[in-house]
Amino acid sequence: MRITLLLTSCIEPTQFKDSVKRNNIEQRLNDYLSAIDKWNNHVWPCEIRLIYVDNSGYSLEKIKNKINPNFQPYLLSYQAEPAPKGMHYGFSEIEMIAKVINIRELWRDDDWVIKVTGRLYFPEINKLINLLNSSNLFVCDVRSKRWNKSGQSYIPSSIFAFKVGFFNKYLLNFKSEMKELNKSHLELFLFYKIMPLIQSNKNKIIVRLPFNLNPVGVGAHWNKNYESRTERLIQGIRAILRKFTPFIWA
Repeated sequence: MRITLLLTSCIEPTQFKDSVKRNNIEQRLNDYLSAIDKWNNHVWPCEIRLIYVDNSGYSLEKIKNKINPNFQPYLLSYQAEPAPKGMHYGFSEIEMIAKVINIRELWRDDDWVIKVTGRLYFPEINKLINLLNSSNLFVCDVRSKRWNKSGQSYIPSSIFAFKVGFFNKYLLNFKSEMKELNKSHLELFLFYKIMPLIQSNKNKIIVRLPFNLNPVGVGAHWNKNYESRTERLIQGIRAILRKFTPFIWA
């Protein structure tokens, strides 16, 4: 089985520059290069094709030179149009996915894609790969805040997996749907779209992983280091809850 690792990137933020604390261009570029280094050295359980897409129009020459050619890499750089008023930068992120999926000659409907935020590396991604089979359609890990009246449940957009045919059928019309549904964040939109499909696609959609998928790297929104002591503590608590109280989706 061949799986496509789809890395999304925005090296030079423009419209959302003030929405993210990690907005220095050189720093962001180094984040992406560092993550690619780790992917280059990862031991994979199957054939992996790597697609890298950036929506800032920034030169991908350094990225291209860094990626191991054994990945048969495909790189796409374009300048994103401004997101509609009120939309979070997740709108532009799913737009990147759609642009790549719309390159029809790259895909078959049953191809698996693992979408990953390009600055992050997931050491345990092989566990996710082992869940992907011919019958599944979408695999993610829901975070629920039902215990908090002010919170909302969501699907983290930093990593999730889908079949191309599933994306084309249910997620391709995101531009109109996100606005009509007033879902400004990709994480909330994914939750709204995916959860109602579980009943009609029994055993084909996984929304709760039996393990943690902890990232390595720095999140741009809060400039958060996922390897910090605080983050490791949070990850440890989640792992315990996942094992002993699986009904709590923290």
